[in-house]
Amino acid sequence: MSNKTLPAAVGARLEPGVGRLDPECDDAAEHALLARVAAAAGLVVESWITWGGAWVYPAGAPMNSDGEPPITKWSPRDDDGDALRLALLLRISVWRDDDLMRVGTLWAALAAGADVPAIARGLILRAAAMCGRPPNG
Repeated sequence: MSNKTLPAAVGARLEPGVGRLDPECDDAAEHALLARVAAAAGLVVESWITWGGAWVYPAGAPMNSDGEPPITKWSPRDDDGDALRLALLLRISVWRDDDLMRVGTLWAALAAGADVPAIARGLILRAAAMCGRPPNG
């Protein structure tokens, strides 16, 4: 990587609560963030999962024979596949160098031994929240 000065990171630092808008984020704030991201992805949150994530279904999905939508577990903060599908759906670019990761317009410096997948998921979630429209709006 070059020695040029990088622009300041957007948003809160990505340390203990990687990707959370606030490392001390409570459940209500986490739910609000995930609801905004789900809305951007065209998903409807059916209910929250205690250990993280949500049960979701695609907006406008046809109901099954029991009159229920096709519900699936969705946890882009903890699941690499959910985060990657979210980035692809919203056309969010992901780029990594030896000591820097960029996701959309966000970036994070990568220290030695950093949990790179967790940092990527957190950045994808934050970038998706910036794309999102308010739930039910």
